[in-house]
Parts: sequence; C-alpha cells; structure tokens
Amino acid sequence: MSRSKTEENRSIVKALLTSPRFWIGLVIAVLAIAFIAQNRQPATFHIVAATFTAPHWIMLTAVFLAGLLTGFALRRRK
Repeated sequence: MSRSKTEENRSIVKALLTSPRFWIGLVIAVLAIAFIAQNRQPATFHIVAATFTAPHWIMLTAVFLAGLLTGFALRRRK
C-alpha cells in the first residue's frame, strides 16, 4: 500500500519540527534579523589608506565572511 500525499507531508513536517537542526537554524535566523535591525546606522571604517562608509551590519557581515573564508582556506584536513 502506498501512503497518501497528505500522510507523507505530515510525516515530513513532524520530522522537521522535531529536528534540532531546524530549531537551531530558526534561532540563528531570528538573531540575524535582530542584529540587522539594531545595526542599520551608518559607520565609517578605515582600512589602510581606504575609508568606507556603509551600514554597520554590512561591515560586520563582511568581516565575518572574511573570517569564515580564511578559516575554510586554512583548515587542516585529516
């Protein structure tokens, strides 16, 4: 016997809602939205001889991504 499409959807939703990965992702998304909402004011950054003015959250996100890329580039493989 094959299960109906509705039963399959219910089992998928139930598995999703009980998954820790779903809840961790949801918390991270909510925190990211709060972070952006609180850091919208413009900020000026001086890097060597260049000066950048952008919303604070964009600059912090750029620094985070630079660190993430550096970590991936320098990670050790087993």
